Amino acid sequence: MFFQQRKLLDCSSTNLFDIVHVYVDQMQIYRDVKKFITARRAYQKQSYRLKSHIAGILISFTQLAAEVEIINRNA
Repeated sequence: MFFQQRKLLDCSSTNLFDIVHVYVDQMQIYRDVKKFITARRAYQKQSYRLKSHIAGILISFTQLAAEVEIINRNA
């Protein structure tokens, strides 16, 4: 569909309706792509936050295991 729109512009269509229609379609494609990019960025931020939380939990468990091991040695 996008290529059909390009053909209308490339053929130098003098019909104003065709030109406006192509422009509106291209603006909708632009909006859709922009929404996709925004959603992808939000997903990446959430993914990064989740990985950070998981890393923090793993570090806490590692520290806890080390402390338990020290306590067991001393007991």
